[in-house]
Amino acid sequence: MIPAEKAVKIMQQYESDYDDYVKKLKKASSQKSSDLVRTKAEAAQADQTVKQAEDNKAGHLAQKAKDLINKNGGIDGIKSTIANVTKYFKSNPPSDYSVNMGGADNSTNTNSTTAAANTIMGMPSAVVYVGGALLLVGILYGVSQLINKQPAQGGLAQQTLQPAQ
Repeated sequence: MIPAEKAVKIMQQYESDYDDYVKKLKKASSQKSSDLVRTKAEAAQADQTVKQAEDNKAGHLAQKAKDLINKNGGIDGIKSTIANVTKYFKSNPPSDYSVNMGGADNSTNTNSTTAAANTIMGMPSAVVYVGGALLLVGILYGVSQLINKQPAQGGLAQQTLQPAQ
């Protein structure tokens, strides 16, 4: 048989162990609730940041385009680049070349009107179209790069809002 004093000490030890166990459970529960509150606050802040970024997307895109143009010498730099490229696409026929369809001989007059009709902003129309296509491809590439850098919708913010069970 166990003496009464020893039995009391054993019971006190069990009770203190139980109290410690209950305190740990309460602490873990309060820790989970504080983590949930913190997670909800972080998710709300992340949603607000995403909303602000989406609201300012057009301004940021315009600013990046402006910075890119300024980095390349501005509008004057782009014009000079196009002018440099256009000199390889000159389509001036030789002076001894002419086509006459049985009309009057006004080759000098028709050459000047066709040359004026085939130029846009003082450049051949083919060069303007090629430059526009290259510019469009560059803009599309930049937009695709911006889209790829954005996080996927329904990511971390929605996962953290679900209550833990």
